[in-house]
Amino acid sequence: MNAKLAVVVAALLLGGCIPTKPPILPATVNLYVEVYAPDGSKVPGADVNLVDVGLVKANAEGNATFTFPVKHITVAKLSVWAEGYVLWEQSVAAANGLRVQAHMQRPPPLWPARHGVVRLDNRVMADDDEPRLMVGASLFWGLWGYEHDRARLEANLKWLAERGVDYIRVLGAVGPAWWSDRTVDPTAANWNANVRAFTELAFTYGLRTQWTIFGGVDRTPTATARRALVERFIVALESRWHMVQLVEVGNESWQNGFPGDMGELELAEYAGLLRARTPVLVATTCPAEDAAGAIVYDAPGGSIRVVHPDRNVSMGDGYWRPVRKPWEARDGSPAAWVNNEPIGPQSSVEEDADTQHLVAQAVATWISGGAAFVYHAGAGIRGGGAEDVARGRVANWWQVENAEATLAGLRAMRKLLPSWLPNGQRFNAHSGFPGRPFDLQSDQTIVRAYTAANGADFYTVVIGAKTGANLVAQRDAELQFFSMC
Repeated sequence: MNAKLAVVVAALLLGGCIPTKPPILPATVNLYVEVYAPDGSKVPGADVNLVDVGLVKANAEGNATFTFPVKHITVAKLSVWAEGYVLWEQSVAAANGLRVQAHMQRPPPLWPARHGVVRLDNRVMADDDEPRLMVGASLFWGLWGYEHDRARLEANLKWLAERGVDYIRVLGAVGPAWWSDRTVDPTAANWNANVRAFTELAFTYGLRTQWTIFGGVDRTPTATARRALVERFIVALESRWHMVQLVEVGNESWQNGFPGDMGELELAEYAGLLRARTPVLVATTCPAEDAAGAIVYDAPGGSIRVVHPDRNVSMGDGYWRPVRKPWEARDGSPAAWVNNEPIGPQSSVEEDADTQHLVAQAVATWISGGAAFVYHAGAGIRGGGAEDVARGRVANWWQVENAEATLAGLRAMRKLLPSWLPNGQRFNAHSGFPGRPFDLQSDQTIVRAYTAANGADFYTVVIGAKTGANLVAQRDAELQFFSMC
């Protein structure tokens, strides 16, 4: 071994090393972050934070980029937050060109989720958990709120859910006519994603959604455009039908873009499309009546009917008239039906915030064979939109007159009443109903008395008692009496 080689070996044995040139490092490091939703789609606008470097907003494609000096940091904590998702965190090395995928997760439901698709047991709505006397609430502006006022939307969802509401009724497309600052444009590129995301968000609060696809047709002026929108709607909610209460093609469609016989046929076509390609309950639109109460517009084709009862309070029975009107829906509907838009606080045409009237109308709905009662109020229409502000309507459900007491009354009635009620045998309290449990001796003492019976059990709602209800039992019975106020 020569002397030079001996020196090298000695150096190695002593733990030394042969000097080498240090690597050439880049002056800056680029770190790329991609933000994904649980379904694999990108999440735009997320807050992406790299500790000690800074915060970057994810762009419209759900991507964020950090560029920083190489000596600034070697390992750091990366966090991603987006509205409606759980905070995502991970430690990352500052390797140039590193790409990190942040797979976001939805938070667990704040309320126990209900299971299965809503279906009908004759006239009763049920899911995989139980049959139930359903209560909905109007929230027409919900989809607009999802995009433009998320925090206030969620506050309203939470408030309704905490008070026992089962579902909300939301418009899928509306405006700009009469909805100047609450327009929902179905031609927007993010419409599908918003419909899907809103439905998921409501469900985290334990609320299903009743979608009314067409609140108007301003942005879908042709039948071709409208059919395409129904097709998009079906795609948007694929695999999410358990989050939907029912689908209604259009709201009062005879006056909102589907006039005459051709309008009825078009509605029936879309209802048939929905029934063929989804498992959910489907309605066309509510029937329209003439001044005498005769149905002049009623598009068939749905699996359930939606009814907007008459709000006229100028007759002799005054504000008790809307309370008794659900009974007439029972006469005109062999199918199951929903009291979809009754009189309520700051409703159009006439309004009523009286808790006893509204709770009594819900009970009358269920006894008359209605599957669900929708609590309708001004706050559920445009949610503070310009046209509602001009009418003095409040913007939020917690501002609605007597809403707290009314929802408490609805909860109390649902605890008391059996879920079979809409399927019961129905009796009015006069001679036209043989087998009725009561006979009304004088039509001057009350407005109406309706009964639903199941074998020996029966429940009667007495409406508008003036000087005491003069009812005569027609059979032996053990009675209990309950007040709705």
